[in-house]
Amino acid sequence: MPKVCVVCQSPHRLQIEEALLQNRPLRETGARFGFSTSSLHRHRHNHLTSKLVKAVQATEMFEATSLLGRVEALILRCEDIAKLAEQEKHWVGASAALREVGRSLELLGRITGQLRSGVNVGVAIGMERPEEIAAGVNAKLCALLEA
Repeated sequence: MPKVCVVCQSPHRLQIEEALLQNRPLRETGARFGFSTSSLHRHRHNHLTSKLVKAVQATEMFEATSLLGRVEALILRCEDIAKLAEQEKHWVGASAALREVGRSLELLGRITGQLRSGVNVGVAIGMERPEEIAAGVNAKLCALLEA
C-alpha cells in the first residue's frame, strides 16, 4: 500500500505550502508544524502543483512591474520639479531634485537589472554655472543608463 503524504493530511497544509512557496527554510517550517525536513521536501517536489508555483511567480512579477511604474513616475515628477526650480533660478532646489532623479535612476537600474549590485553611481554638482551644471547632470545620467 502506498505511503500517504503526512503534509497533505495536515490541517495546516495551506500554511505549510505558503511557507514552501516563499522558500522559507525547511528546518524552520518543520519545527513550526512538527514535520521532518524530508517530509516537507517530498511534499514540495511531489505535491505542489506547477500552477500554484506559476501563480506565485506571476504575483511576484506583478509586484515588480507595479514598483517599476512607481519609480518611473517618481523620476518624471522629480524632473518636473528640477525644471521648475531652474526656471525660478532656485539652484539649491534644482540640484536637490536632480540628485533625487539620480537616486531614482539608480534604483530603476537595479530593478531592471541594468545595474549590478555593488555598482554605485555618483553625481558631483558644483555651483559655478548652474544652467550648464543642470544640463550636464541630465546628460551624464542619461549616458549612465545607456551604458
